[in-house]
Amino acid sequence: MYNHRLLTLYSDGEVNISRLLVWDPSSDVPTIKRNYLVIETGDGADRIHIRNWPGDRLQILINDKPYFFSIKPPQGPEQSLLIETKGGHDSVIIDDDVKLQATVEGGNDDDYLQAGGGRTSLYGGKGRDVMRLGSGLGYAEGNDDDDTLIGGSGNAAMYGNNGKDLLIGGFGPEGKQTYMDGGNDDDALLSGSGQTVAHGGNGNDVFVGAGRTTFYTGKGQDSIWNNRREDRIYGKTGDAFDRASGSTFIEVKPSDAGQHGFTLLESVESTEQENEDFRQRVADDLEFLRSSPIGQQALTEMDAIAIVNHGKVSIAPISQDGSSYEFDSTELDNLTEQQAQNLDGAALGEMKDGVAGSRANRAVIYYDPAQIVENSQHTHLRPPIGVFFHELAHAYNGATGTLLPGETLEISRSGGTNPVNNFEHQAVGLTSDNPRHFTENGLYEEMGTPLRLNYHKDSIGM
Repeated sequence: MYNHRLLTLYSDGEVNISRLLVWDPSSDVPTIKRNYLVIETGDGADRIHIRNWPGDRLQILINDKPYFFSIKPPQGPEQSLLIETKGGHDSVIIDDDVKLQATVEGGNDDDYLQAGGGRTSLYGGKGRDVMRLGSGLGYAEGNDDDDTLIGGSGNAAMYGNNGKDLLIGGFGPEGKQTYMDGGNDDDALLSGSGQTVAHGGNGNDVFVGAGRTTFYTGKGQDSIWNNRREDRIYGKTGDAFDRASGSTFIEVKPSDAGQHGFTLLESVESTEQENEDFRQRVADDLEFLRSSPIGQQALTEMDAIAIVNHGKVSIAPISQDGSSYEFDSTELDNLTEQQAQNLDGAALGEMKDGVAGSRANRAVIYYDPAQIVENSQHTHLRPPIGVFFHELAHAYNGATGTLLPGETLEISRSGGTNPVNNFEHQAVGLTSDNPRHFTENGLYEEMGTPLRLNYHKDSIGM
C-alpha cells in the first residue's frame, strides 16, 4: 500500500497546481515511487499550453496567464505531469519538445488534447473529444461519445471505447507500430505509417488500410478499403473487402468465449466512473481476443478450466506497479501454520520433477489497461492487449499447475545480467513449454508484429 501526499503550489479557486508524491513506506527508508506536477482547472472552457522555458523550467499558460515551475523535482524520480480539466470545452496542448511523461484527463464536454514528446496517456471522458498523440510512446482512450483519436509519430495504442469514433493511425517512420480498437458502436479506423493492428470491436465498422495492416473486424457488418497483398484479415465471410488484392484472409466466427472463465473486481479506492471505464476497457480487450483465432482458443480453454477447477480468474484494476498475476487457491486455506511457513513451489502452482503442482481456483490478474511498453530501440511495441495476454498465460499455468520453476539469466546491454523467473519466459513464449495460444509471442506472431526476444526490455540475449 502506497502513501500519497499533496503539496499545494498555487490555488485561486479556479486553478490548482500541486505536487503529488507517492511513496512506499514498507522499507526502513521510505522510497518515492512517483512524482507528479498536478494541474487542475474548473468547469469553464479552459486553455492550457505547456512549453519548455530556459533554466530547466516549464511555462504553463492557463487561460493566457503564465506559471513557471522547475522541471527537476526536489527529490525522487523524474517528474510527470497530471492534468485534469474537469468540465467545459477545454484545450490542452503540450509542445513536442516537452519530454516529460504526462497524463491528461479531459473530463466532461468536448475537449482538444494534444500530447508532447514524452510518454503520454490521454483520456477524453464524456463529450466529443479530439485527441492527438505525439512523438513519444502514446496511449489514448476516447471513453464516452463520438471521439477522434489521432496517432503521432511515436508508437501508440488507441481505444475508441463507446460511441461512433474515428481512429487515425497518423504518420511516422517506417518502423512505427500502432494498435487501435474501435470498441462499441460503428467506428472508422484508418491505418497509419508502419505496422497497424486494427480491431473494429462491436458495431458496423469501416477500415481503411495503409502501410502494413492486420485487420480484426470483430462483430457486426464490417468493410475494409485499400487492403493490400501483405495485409492479414481475421474476419467473417460476410465482411466486405477486395478479395483480389492478395491479402491473407482467415475466418473467425463470432464468439462469446471468456464469459465463464473470468470475473471482474472493482477497486474500492476508485470512483464509479473509473470502475466503469475499467469494465469497458477489459470488455474491449476480451472482445479483441474473441476476434482472434489464438485469443478465442485461449478464452475457450480458460472457460473449460474454470468449470473443472470450480473457480474463475478475477481481473482487478491496478495502476502504480504495472500488471501482474497472483496465484491463489482454496487449498491454501486448509494448511496448518507449519505447512504455511514451509510452502514449496508446488503448492503455488509450480511443476516439480515433471509433475503438475496445485491448481489455482481464485487467482487474480491485476491489470493496468494503460500499460504500454516499448523496448529501448523503439522496435517492439507491447500494447495493453499484449500485456493482458501475458498475464492470461500465467493464469493458464496457475490454473493447470504448470508454472515453470527456477530462473534464467538474461544479458543486459550494460554488460550485466538480469535474473528472470522461468515462468516469465514461459508466458512470453521463449520456451516451448506452453501451447502457442498461451504465449505472448503467439499473439504477436498472429498479428504479424515483432516478437518479444527477451523478458527485460534492456536485455540482448540469454
